[in-house]
Amino acid sequence: MDTSGASTTASTNTVAVSIIIPAYNAARYVEEAVRAMLVQSWSDFELLILDDGSTDDTWHIVQKLAQEDGRIRAVRNESNCGIVAALNRGMSLAAGRYIARMDADDYSPPHRLARQVAYFEAHEDVVVVGSNARYFGDKTGALKLPQSASAVRTRLLFDNPIVHSSVLMRKTWLIERGIRYRAKAVHSEDYDLWVQVVEAGGKIINLPDELLHYRVHSMSITRSKQEELEKTSGEIRRSQLARLGCRFTAEEIDILDTLMFKGRYSVTKSESVLLHSIYVKLLLLPIPVGALKRRYETGRFIASLFCRPRSLFDKVRLMLALGRIQPLTAAVFTVLFVFGEP
Repeated sequence: MDTSGASTTASTNTVAVSIIIPAYNAARYVEEAVRAMLVQSWSDFELLILDDGSTDDTWHIVQKLAQEDGRIRAVRNESNCGIVAALNRGMSLAAGRYIARMDADDYSPPHRLARQVAYFEAHEDVVVVGSNARYFGDKTGALKLPQSASAVRTRLLFDNPIVHSSVLMRKTWLIERGIRYRAKAVHSEDYDLWVQVVEAGGKIINLPDELLHYRVHSMSITRSKQEELEKTSGEIRRSQLARLGCRFTAEEIDILDTLMFKGRYSVTKSESVLLHSIYVKLLLLPIPVGALKRRYETGRFIASLFCRPRSLFDKVRLMLALGRIQPLTAAVFTVLFVFGEP
């Protein structure tokens, strides 16, 4: 394994933040990502770039950047070891008290690190701090995420509410508890890491600021590896719920997975019954200490976020199944829907 002059252990130079950027065939974007971090208003950092056996010009670009700025440590794997191995190696090499993540095709505004470090220093009980983000490239728009620790914990039961490349993490806290990225969760390794953190008693929050610009393009992991991501995310979600004593039938798992990964959903009568069963099981979840502060959050979440009916009729049928409206009210809406259309 070629480290090209970089030590295989953490640097002895103490810094506040180690920024880890794994890069694989990222020649098109990596320089933009690196230069955006080099102009951070918080300057006490090292930038650890791990070229994971790229076959394009990534390593050449990374070496050039390292020669220009002494804060950059360039590390290279002779062969492609995969994102999980690269991230764990980066954590082992990191000299900073805090670890910031950045992808080789994204970028952050100059105040990102200053904002996150200031939050950490004022909130010692928080282990991971992420932020809202903004999409650019093939897709544009704002990504708004749950902010409080309790809201993030609730959302983690169902999907990943943290943008990986937006986070700052407390390195020592993770190391002391043996928390690392796990190969079994490939393509959802960040989701798995957050679950490990909260199940070990750690708090995760999102700042309302947009501290990340997230590039969407044809090679984005969430597009090119969607099937694997859905599989591992589903396993993480079901494992969490099972550990809390919430077990689903095969049919319930199928509909829950469908609700998670479809943009819109039309509910049949039989599926409404399954949704009601899921809803009841979620409301009866045992509440972990310090996790879910309000029992109704789970019900509100499953009803308002997951279930996106295609029509008013679907919505009425769903609300009836969930016990949110009375049969007479549903009947009135149905009559208006059927006879009110041209």
